[in-house]
Amino acid sequence: MSFKEIEGENLKKFTKKESKQIEQRLSGTFNAFRFIGSIFDLYLTRVKDTLLEMGREPEALETEDEKKELS
Repeated sequence: MSFKEIEGENLKKFTKKESKQIEQRLSGTFNAFRFIGSIFDLYLTRVKDTLLEMGREPEALETEDEKKELS
């Protein structure tokens, strides 16, 4: 049996069995990254907006009715 024949057999085995495993692992990894990206997309912008609102001056948060009551 020559080296090329052994290499050909190993290549056939790899493409049948291990390619499916690699595809499933990559798919799982990509799904995990998509999930993490969705979490950041949903909640990071919300946290940013909340922090910006907390950092505003109290006068800027008062409504027109509250300003009239204080006058």
